[in-house]
This record gives sequence, structure tokens and C-alpha cells, in this order.
Amino acid sequence: MIDAGRVLGATLATEFAPASNLKGKVAGAAWRYLLPSMERRRVVLVGRPSTATIAAVGAVADDVVVLGPTTGHDRAAGSGGARTVPGAEVQQWLTARPAGSVDLVWIGPDGAGIAASVEAALDRLLDVDGVVVRERLGPSLAGQGTPRGSGRVVATVDVRPDRGEIRSAVGRGDEASARLLEERGLAGPPIRLPGPRRLSTLAGRFVGGRPRSLEIAIPAAQATLAAPPTYLAEIAAEAGIDIADHHCALSAVGEYNTQKVLFVLRPPEAAEPTMVVKLTRDPSVNRRLETERDALRRLEEVGPLTGGRVPRVLFAGRHAGLAVVGESAVSGVPFGDRTRAGTDHGPASDALAWFTGLAEETARPAPAGAVADALRDLFGRYAALCHPTDAEAAGLEAAIDAVARSTSPIPLVFQHGDPGTWNLLVGTDDRVVFLDWENADAAGMPLWDLLYLLRSLAVGAARRAGVRRRLTAVDRFLFDDSPLSGTIVDAVAVYTARLGISSDLVEPLFHLCWMHQALKEATRTDPARVRNAHFNRLLRLGFERRTAPTLRRLFAPGDR
Repeated sequence: MIDAGRVLGATLATEFAPASNLKGKVAGAAWRYLLPSMERRRVVLVGRPSTATIAAVGAVADDVVVLGPTTGHDRAAGSGGARTVPGAEVQQWLTARPAGSVDLVWIGPDGAGIAASVEAALDRLLDVDGVVVRERLGPSLAGQGTPRGSGRVVATVDVRPDRGEIRSAVGRGDEASARLLEERGLAGPPIRLPGPRRLSTLAGRFVGGRPRSLEIAIPAAQATLAAPPTYLAEIAAEAGIDIADHHCALSAVGEYNTQKVLFVLRPPEAAEPTMVVKLTRDPSVNRRLETERDALRRLEEVGPLTGGRVPRVLFAGRHAGLAVVGESAVSGVPFGDRTRAGTDHGPASDALAWFTGLAEETARPAPAGAVADALRDLFGRYAALCHPTDAEAAGLEAAIDAVARSTSPIPLVFQHGDPGTWNLLVGTDDRVVFLDWENADAAGMPLWDLLYLLRSLAVGAARRAGVRRRLTAVDRFLFDDSPLSGTIVDAVAVYTARLGISSDLVEPLFHLCWMHQALKEATRTDPARVRNAHFNRLLRLGFERRTAPTLRRLFAPGDR
């Protein structure tokens, strides 16, 4: 019997802060991941770094100085905790700066007016381990700005897009890594266009534009692309893994701060990657990546069921306050590509059967009262963030009461937490591989993973039928009679039979599943829009349509 304090332990340990993970609000300075070490205490930024860049660098550094030209930029720098030296005072500041007092200089593409003065002072200003990063548009002039006689070498790194935050990077001439990122959707567009998403999509097909590169001058004994940065090699070496000779490429295409920065590694003569290293963008999301680390290690102990189905943790650690997890690379095509080709039946059946098997393999009984108490805790957080109506709150409280009344223990299972089809790959044998376990809970709720996956399958099927709105897709393909109805009803029936879950609990668990997802969604939503966010609306619709044909068959076993 699971101890009451461990019920939904990982879920309840999560902080669901409103609007804490808004789209586009990602940490800046992605170029810092390319440095031999991100731990830089004394930093000089030349030009017009963004507020996000200043904040990201300032989170580690003791002293950040922006050599910038405008009063408006002074305010941006101040908001990020940096000091600004106006252009007219730069030469005086450089002369007064002590020798060896800087260990990172970043020169932006719009810093040309004062860059020459800074470069002339580099010999004196840089610490022995200091690094210079220069962004360029157009042809590279490798070596300019490198301190003379410093023992430093210059690595040229090609990056995307042509301006703004870096989304991907490969070493100059590493065409195989560039193709690898492109083929896997990890490269990002070559150029950044303003305007709506449709223009950004067109940018991905644009072949012109101004090439952008970084010139990174580093001590000769250290490394950056095309090899793994020194700090990565050191963390791997602590686990007995030598990656120093691997080819390495960076991808930072995510639009949410919780999405990880990736390094994709392949051995010298290999065409395919063997490792993927995930790093957080900000220390506040370390717990998510380390949850994935712990989940993958736990899954290795489950046995044959998980062999080849999930990545393996190869090494892990922290650097500059950020979590680092190296995982085995897994092969396959995105599940969505198979569905667009109309060949998803085998993979979908495989995924549903696998989640059922995982639940059966990891199920452990917990007292119904303890499970209900955990759900009440979750409901309290949901109510505070999502402001349900009295009727919705009463429906959720009734669902929790139904769990509390169970005369049998509740089988808690190893829960993925986010098993949408975007987190699934399909191999050549139609076997599914399951990615991104950062929402995992070793004592999670039964049925929730299965229901979430069924919702995702319904949305995919609806899109192939021309239905674009997600809630309409759920209503037509998950609630009403649809080509998926038999699959949905059978999958839930098999799951509940194998885990010994009473049919009376299916409806309560169904509604509570969407409560949990709505709570998670609230962190990605402006508070003024939470009530109309997708999972809140799905929750309401589920109550309103509980007698819809497919739902009636789920909730009333005699109607199956």
C-alpha cells in the first residue's frame, strides 16, 4: 500500500504559477550554451542586447556592463540588473578598467560604432580564461577581435535565424549536423520575419537572407562547436563517457521557457546521432528536467516493457545553475507524420496497449481516502487559478467524493503526464517510442494518460477530416459516435479490467483528468483568458455532454 504522503507526490510538488510559462517569454542569450563554460562573473556586452539576454547573463554574472549608445537602452539594461556606459564614455571606461577584469565580451551586430575601441582593449582587459563572442551578418572575418598572443583560437559557428534569439547552431563546415537538425525540425527558420505565424512558416522555406555567424575566441585548450562545449564533455566524463570527439549541434527552437535547449551528438563517422543532451533555460525549471531524469531511471527498472521504448539516461549534472541530462538518442518519425499518411492504426493501438501495460506493471494500491485528499489539494489549486463556476466546482467535488467512497484501494500508476501524440515517435516496426517525461509521477492517477492520449488521437483524426478547432474535434470524435468510438470504449474497458478499477470511477477520473490539464494550462495562459482556455472549456463540455453516445458507453458499462 502506498504511503499517503506519496500519492501524486510529483504532481503536488509542482508549482502552478499563473502565466509563468507564456509563449515567447523564453530566457535569452542562447549563445551562452556554446561557451566552454557558462560560468562568467564579469561580463561586457557591446551594442544593444535584449532585456532577455541581459537577464540571462546577469543571473550568473556578478558584474554586467553594457556598452550601449541610447538612453532607451539604458532603461532596458537597468531593468536586467546591468550597468550601462553610454557610447561617448566608452573610451574613458575602457581606460579605467583594471587589467584582466573581464572574462566574457559579447559584441553584437549593432555594436560597430564602439566595437573597434573594445577590440583594441581586449589584450589588456581579458582574464586568462576570457572568451570573446562576436555576432556577424554576412561574410565571416574569422580572427578579428582575438587578443594577440593570447593562446586563443577562433571557432566560427553558423546560427539561425538572421537576427533575434538563436534557434540553432552548427560549427562552420559541419554540413552533416546542419542536415540532421533540418530533417528533424530542430533547425528553425533561416530568417526571422515579423507578423503572424503564417509568415514565420514561410520563413522556413526562405533560402536567401543574410547569413549570421558567431565567432567565439576561446582558450586553445577548451572547446565549442563543432565539438561539444568543454562543460558538457566534463559532465559526461564524470559518468565515464567520452564525447570529446563527437560532432555537436545546438537546437533552441522552443517557444516556452519550459522547453529545453538541446545538443545533438553523433560519433565522428556516424550519420545518425547517438545522444541528445537536454539543458534548462532557467533554474526555475530545473525540477522538470530532473523529474524526467528520475523517471527514465525508474523506467529502466520496470523491465522488458520499457526496453527500447524510452530514452536511457547516460549522464546528468548541473552547470551554471542549470540542469543537464544526457540521454540516448531514439529513432523514429513523429507520430503526426504517420497520421497524415493515414497509417496510424497500428501505432495508435501499440501506444494504447503500452500505456495499459505500464499501468498494470507499476500499479500499487493506495487508500481511497488518501487519493481523495490529494485530489482535493489539486482541486484547491485549480479553483484558485481557473475560477470554475459553482456548477463546475460542484461536479469536481462530487467526482472527488466518488473516489473517496471507493470500497477498494485506488491503483496508482507510473504516469507520463503529457502523452500527446507530439511526444511519440514511430519506428519502422510500428512500435512507439515515448519522449519527454518531465511531467511524470511515480504515484500518478490511473486512466489519465490513456484518456489524454485518446483526446490527442481524436484531435488528429478530426484534423484529417477537416475539423481544425480542437474543442469541436473532441466533441465530434471523442464524445459523439465516431470512427474512434470503438477504440475509445475498448481501450478504457481493457485498462479498467486489467487494473481492477470499478466502472463507477471512470466518469470521476474522466472529469478530474481535465481539471489537472486545465491547471497545467493556466501556467501557459494569461489570467484574463484562463476561463476560456482549451482544457477549461473541455472540462465544461464534458459535464454538459456526459450523456453523449461515446461517453455514455464509457460511463455506463451496460451500454457498451
